[in-house]
Amino acid sequence: KVLVKKHWVDQPALSEEWILWIGADAVLTDFDEFRDDVLRRILREHAQSDNVQVIITRDPTGRAGNSMSLFNADVILMRRTPWTSDFLQRWWDDPRMKEGRTDQEVLELLYTEDVMGAGTAFVLLPALTLNSETLSIIAGPPSLQPVVHL
Repeated sequence: KVLVKKHWVDQPALSEEWILWIGADAVLTDFDEFRDDVLRRILREHAQSDNVQVIITRDPTGRAGNSMSLFNADVILMRRTPWTSDFLQRWWDDPRMKEGRTDQEVLELLYTEDVMGAGTAFVLLPALTLNSETLSIIAGPPSLQPVVHL
């Protein structure tokens, strides 16, 4: 999945500044036409600084292999910049990927080790902002939980 994300970040024909990676087992659920859409709201609230490259939701109970449950990498907003492209390549090339670690585990390690300044390039959103809570995939109405992730 890491190289697929990089492929879309690197597409020169796209005009969008941000891309959303959403796994096949996740779905957006909030389509209230009278409210601002969740992605535009998140970008407006959290992506104003040029330093922000990745926006991801905390998942304090999630597990992917031996992950630390910092966040869930299956629903992630990425700014289409050279930094993000280089970070995705670094993620893919990390030796721990070849040792059988999950992409989730390695991403959490890169973040906690502040590789390439990930600590300041990432915004970690509160649980349920753009993903489900792992222990209760439907924890509220779409206005409070705009993504259901099985």
